[in-house]
Amino acid sequence: MKFSARILSLVLALALALSCACPALALESQEETETKPLTEAVPALGEIQATLRLDYAQKRSALQNHDVKAVLLQNGRQLGALPLWETNSFSVGGYPAQVELKNADGGPDGTGWPRYATLSVSGLPQGSYTLAFSGLGYKSYSHSIALQNYSQHLILGTGDTTFTLGDFNRDGRVNEIDRDLLSQRLASTDPSQYPTYDLDGDGAVGLADLAYVTRNIKATGAAEVKNTALLSPPVNIAALTSLGASASSGSLSDLFTDNGRSVSLASAGNTLDLPIDFGSSPVEMSQITIDAPENGGLETGTATVEYTDGSSEPLSFNAALPAGVYAIGRSDGLRTITLELGKRVPVKKVTISVSKTPDGYVTVETIRFLKDIVPENPVAPNRQVTGLTAAAGHEKVTLKWRELPNVTGYRVDFWPVGKESSRRSVQASVPYAEVTGLDNLQAYKFQVTPTAEGWTGDPSDTVEATPQPSKKPDAPDMVQVTELEGALGISWKASKAATFYEVYYKEKNASAAYQQVGGSLRTTSATISSLKNGTPYQLYVVAGNEVGKSGASRISEGTPKAVVYDRPEGLPSSGLLDAGKIASIKLGAPGNYAGKEYTADKPFKPENMIDGDYRTHWTAANWYGNEHVVTTFKEPVDLQAVLWSPRLDGNYPRFLRAYSVQVWYEGENVNGPGHLLVPDPAKGGQDSNGGTAGGDVFTWPTIPNKSAIPTSKFAILPFGPAKKVIQISVAVEQDGYNIVSCSELLFMEYDPDHCLPDEISALFANELRTRLRSGVTLQQINSLRTRLNSDERFYYLDTATLKDELDLAQELLSGQSTGVVVEGIQSRSASTDSQKHKQSGSELQPLGVAAKANQEITIYASGIPSGEKVSVYATQFNAEASTWRALAGTLENGRNTLTVPKIGSQSTERGGSLYISYGGANPHLINLHVRRATDIPVLELSGWYAMTESARKQVISDYVAELNSYIGKAGVTESNKTTKCLNVTEISTPTMLLSLPSLAVKNSAPASGLAEALYNSVLAWEDVMYICNTTQGIDGAYSGNTMQTRQNIRCMQMFSGAFMYAAGSHIGVGYGSSAGLCGGAPIASLPSGAAANSLFGWGIAHEIGHNMDKLGKAEITNNLYSLMVQTYDGKQGTLRSRLEASGKYQGIFNKTAQGLPGASNDVFVQLGMYWQLHLAYDNQSPTDFYNRFFKAWKAGTYTDGVASPTYDEKLALTASGVANRNLTAFFTRWGLDLSSAVKEKLSDYPAETRAVWYLNDQSRRDRLNRVSSSTASFSASAAKRAGSDTEIQVVITPPNVQNLQGYEIQRDGKAIAFVPSTGGSAVYTDVIGSGNHLAFTYTVTAYNTLGNEIGRANAGQVRIAYDKTVPASDYTVARSGNTATFTLRSETSVSGIKLTGNSRPASGSYTVTVTQAGGKSVKAREGNFSTGNQAVDDRNSYLTYFNKPGTSSTDTRVWTYDAKTVTITGIPAAMASSDIQLISYAGDDVSFLEDEGGFMGRLESDYRYGDGTGDVIPAGTLIIAGTYRGDPVYNTLRLKGKFTKTQAVTNASGSEQVVVSEEIRDMDGYALLFAEIPEDKQVSDISDGLFIFVPNVQKEAELQGATHCDGVNLLPSQIMVEMVRKDNPDGTGGQRTTAQTLWAQSPGGDTLPVIRLA
Repeated sequence: MKFSARILSLVLALALALSCACPALALESQEETETKPLTEAVPALGEIQATLRLDYAQKRSALQNHDVKAVLLQNGRQLGALPLWETNSFSVGGYPAQVELKNADGGPDGTGWPRYATLSVSGLPQGSYTLAFSGLGYKSYSHSIALQNYSQHLILGTGDTTFTLGDFNRDGRVNEIDRDLLSQRLASTDPSQYPTYDLDGDGAVGLADLAYVTRNIKATGAAEVKNTALLSPPVNIAALTSLGASASSGSLSDLFTDNGRSVSLASAGNTLDLPIDFGSSPVEMSQITIDAPENGGLETGTATVEYTDGSSEPLSFNAALPAGVYAIGRSDGLRTITLELGKRVPVKKVTISVSKTPDGYVTVETIRFLKDIVPENPVAPNRQVTGLTAAAGHEKVTLKWRELPNVTGYRVDFWPVGKESSRRSVQASVPYAEVTGLDNLQAYKFQVTPTAEGWTGDPSDTVEATPQPSKKPDAPDMVQVTELEGALGISWKASKAATFYEVYYKEKNASAAYQQVGGSLRTTSATISSLKNGTPYQLYVVAGNEVGKSGASRISEGTPKAVVYDRPEGLPSSGLLDAGKIASIKLGAPGNYAGKEYTADKPFKPENMIDGDYRTHWTAANWYGNEHVVTTFKEPVDLQAVLWSPRLDGNYPRFLRAYSVQVWYEGENVNGPGHLLVPDPAKGGQDSNGGTAGGDVFTWPTIPNKSAIPTSKFAILPFGPAKKVIQISVAVEQDGYNIVSCSELLFMEYDPDHCLPDEISALFANELRTRLRSGVTLQQINSLRTRLNSDERFYYLDTATLKDELDLAQELLSGQSTGVVVEGIQSRSASTDSQKHKQSGSELQPLGVAAKANQEITIYASGIPSGEKVSVYATQFNAEASTWRALAGTLENGRNTLTVPKIGSQSTERGGSLYISYGGANPHLINLHVRRATDIPVLELSGWYAMTESARKQVISDYVAELNSYIGKAGVTESNKTTKCLNVTEISTPTMLLSLPSLAVKNSAPASGLAEALYNSVLAWEDVMYICNTTQGIDGAYSGNTMQTRQNIRCMQMFSGAFMYAAGSHIGVGYGSSAGLCGGAPIASLPSGAAANSLFGWGIAHEIGHNMDKLGKAEITNNLYSLMVQTYDGKQGTLRSRLEASGKYQGIFNKTAQGLPGASNDVFVQLGMYWQLHLAYDNQSPTDFYNRFFKAWKAGTYTDGVASPTYDEKLALTASGVANRNLTAFFTRWGLDLSSAVKEKLSDYPAETRAVWYLNDQSRRDRLNRVSSSTASFSASAAKRAGSDTEIQVVITPPNVQNLQGYEIQRDGKAIAFVPSTGGSAVYTDVIGSGNHLAFTYTVTAYNTLGNEIGRANAGQVRIAYDKTVPASDYTVARSGNTATFTLRSETSVSGIKLTGNSRPASGSYTVTVTQAGGKSVKAREGNFSTGNQAVDDRNSYLTYFNKPGTSSTDTRVWTYDAKTVTITGIPAAMASSDIQLISYAGDDVSFLEDEGGFMGRLESDYRYGDGTGDVIPAGTLIIAGTYRGDPVYNTLRLKGKFTKTQAVTNASGSEQVVVSEEIRDMDGYALLFAEIPEDKQVSDISDGLFIFVPNVQKEAELQGATHCDGVNLLPSQIMVEMVRKDNPDGTGGQRTTAQTLWAQSPGGDTLPVIRLA
């Protein structure tokens, strides 16, 4: 065979390889064509610049300590050294030099942690230079620089192979020796070691330094040199002068020489035109810079650039500063104007037109023409996505970007603005993506990074977008109204998707319409002013966005109230100490008052608190100061209480919490310490008098009437009686961080003659007031009642309570009582549960009563142990989640008068059930008696397990009877059932407290069956909590339950979008769901074969799960409890789960098949990871695994010895420990990130041989049923889907097994999907996306339900190869005659045209013109349809690639334009527009030679490919030939072979057998890439390159163990060529496979074809 290749005499590149092909090496010098100035005789001076990347974080001081510097040499002679640790100016050999430290953005570093060090030396004569870098602990590096024609810029780094950080022994390498040297000095305290080994400069030799060296052992990357400013532009100075340009000072030639001399220009007109003509020597440039003085230099104008193709482009500039603005340039006294051309293009003329200064002149120093631009962060071609755009939608953002060639996909990163730590990623295989699951109205940032197998490009610039709602928002809820003087404050919870709000109000009883206040509001609060005090108003809020407005919120109510400074009504008018007996009053801290609250004419005086004027006051300066008020009396007095009235305006009455009282008795030194009465020192009470003891205020008792202060306007501070008191100190502690105030301080005297409260108390035999003292008569009661109705009542507080006690005494005398008595309470301590189980619930116990807001009630208590606390809580019936409970008070033994607080602002009736909380050890001692509240039905079954069945049923029966009677008496009807605050009842079980509407419970079952339904429901709730508790590791089944706290499920208003909710302290359900809580059935009643249980459904267990979740993945891990409850059957727990019933396993299996990092956006898919652990490791007991898991999780059992494990690591460690299996593969499949240390720890466990990630509900059933596992063969085939360029179908013929789960699809050995078994043949369609000219090998692995592999089939290899075209949706086409004009919707990369269909022309001339941004038009291609067809992938088409501007169609380079329009002439009018297509990127391609003689043979004669002695391929050499499309500068080749190996082995029976195996590996040898060298010697992507590969026969013989072979028999059975694209021409940096051939059969026989290279 003879083979002739079109090689025009030059070999571009040679790739030498040992085990694989190395980077291509340029064999011909690519120096720029020499250009000489037309008039200059003296060589121009140039500049050498360098950018040193500091690839690892180092302090500026570290650079100094390590003596990092650069030395410049000229022809081997040192000119000088530049220290690289400070920004400064220097002189090097008489040449000006500059060093700058820069930050990551290229600006001056101000942090002390620079990212770059740049240097420049200017004014250098052309010649040979060397730039040498050195430093302690660095590998020294020198680079030769030829300063000729262009200034030079060197780029290098401390993390590549140049100036590499970590060479401590100075052997020119960073290796294990250097790492050992540093390791020996870890934690060294010897400062002398720091200049060498402290790399980051933190003052220690630490792990960060070690990490730097470890990374640099495998450092890659080389230096890069760029041509910058043209030194001697070929400007015709004479022509310039003849066109009117003149220099009034300096020479015109100085404009183009960087010599520091300014030139003043003048011309006759108002503007100055400077035509710079390059004549017949066009100059390639990408940027023009103009330096001018800041004063008197050019400012505004236009540069018109004329290109070699005849087109021109005006570039405007304006460097003028606004009036009053002053600025400095990067260079002292100079301003630099930069004009970007967009890309490097040949320019033949530049005309600069500028406005002159007022004196008629313009001064310019230098005009430079830059060939290459050096960015702050240089990147390789096509490594970075550009043109990224974002379009916001409803909860989503659609992204588009410019397609890149030779990538297989893209990673899309996104995160909320300001929260980059919350970054998430999705994968895309095409240049667009839709990111869903985002929050509307939250701004996000997006970034796209190109990817290929084993390669990642550079991230794009970020774009920002804010998803917008597509529907109007829900009505606002949780509206709160604050009553102010002449105004109402209103606030509400933000509505999802709302962008504005509107507030409406009207007088409650007025017929007028609602009116709006404040317009459209952007906040969630407003104040409505100018209202009438004392007039009730109704209010509502509407939410809105661009789509529309919501409905109204629920109506709320409020009444503006004028501040009444009258004496509070409840204060007694008698029995108070006369203020005339007060000698003095002072503050414990005289300066602790708020000065801004007082004026000069009304300054602060302590006497404000005893002047009888409630307008004057003391207001503390802050919340943390001394809040003691000290009062001294003129004579000893007998006292029993203090009445403290706060300021009466604002919210001051709400700010009082606790108090203390100290007294001094007659005869004592009032300047010495007093006697602490409250709190009791004997019980641990403390008062440091505002000192720094800290914590003393937490021993102070709560003010007894705290909850009533906002309405009563005074606090009652009892302490007495205390006799003969001469001085008293009273302190009140604020609530929260609010401010204490006092308008009046009153003292209640102790008078034995006025002891009516004590005399009434004496009527009773116990402090609980449940029995009368023996001998009490009606006459005694009436006598006391007469005194209470007389003027004596003015001596007392709580006269209503005293009246009720007399009524109570009379009731008891008649043998009856209307109060509610609680004999013994329960201890329910959240802290005890938390300590024991690390889990707690609600502490509430129903008090058995309800009350309306602002209602006064009395609770008598007995048996409360000293130091223990019983708290009373009021609640709001059917409340909002944010306002449902408030503390009403803390009980003491004896009488407790409480006012029920108002909760919430809605216009419905305020009030609800009352509760107590107690967590002490003596609940059986405590008894309560409640008066003046409404007795409600309570089903108290907390002692369920101590009761007989008949007792249980009797209690329930009695409850039902009470419930039926109560509803009517309470006035509950169907019309008011959601608003009547007395529509309440409580069902109290060992593990549950159901706080429900009484009418809903009554209607939950027919009257005749209600008792039975409640009985069954209690059993069902016990089942639910048994499952949940045992799942979480809380042992103790049913009667053995040791949890004190319970789950409290309450009837609550649902906020927008909620059906139920969990809030930690309770679970809220809507009114409509309340009855269902009484309709459960226990597991014991589950019929045989039932598909589901009756344990109240998914939702309740879901919310209980929220309250019990220990893993913290909301909406995911809480559903473990839902699944456990849902599947529980009292046996093995194998009922259908929601994952199975709703078909979620397909998503679960795809997630685990792909194994992508990170969690799934589908919460039910992610739930699958946790559920599969149950499916794999729970045997007969369905909760065993998680019972043990959560015990270990809470105790940290398996994380001991692991420093700060992440959530992922703790999960993997705990699960593996509990399962006693190495679950690394399982969690990696689920995308968890595990450190190498954790993986090593997990490797100590036995291996898990099953594919646990492919288990479903049926898997566990089959395992428990002992279904067998077997292997079976099956077949699969892969092929391109007809009519598609990018889809491959894998067709599977199933194996004959019963429990087949499905098939894992692998592409090139990597799992990409899972196809579930449907019983018959299966088909999977793989969409390749961006990959092109690549070959994909498919394998299918079958798994059974047990997770075992049962077989594997090779589906074959398929190659995707097509012409990548611009989507038709990205442009419009206009036709006119034989011209077709494509208008792109956005600037798009286009590299060619393609014509298809039967109407495509067979001949005729055509031209293609591309118009780019800015209107510049370029002829991209011209030719004739009869020739030049470059179609490869679609031979039934005509395809041609674009030329570089200014070249002819014979130029084989492929040029890509960023096009706005593409105009094609010569297109037949009859040809359909759809048959005319634009090629986006050509992309790399490779193929074996298509020739009748084949692609492999022996070389006919010696072939010389270079000038070197060894650059010859001898005759007879075995070579492999083919063609490629790509860039020989960045591309190289690998040849892969399939080698069949046979080996004789002895089997177990002792006989010999032959084992055949297959090995795929790279072939040893070297590759040659051939390309035409264009006239400008700038090689880029070419359309028809040629390659040959020369196998290393000797090496292959060694690898294969052959003793003698001529090469033929060493060939693999099949071969494949891969084209690789490198990030850097020298082979450093990343690389990716961009094109592949299919596997091809190697030729057989002893005689191979003869190849002749001409």
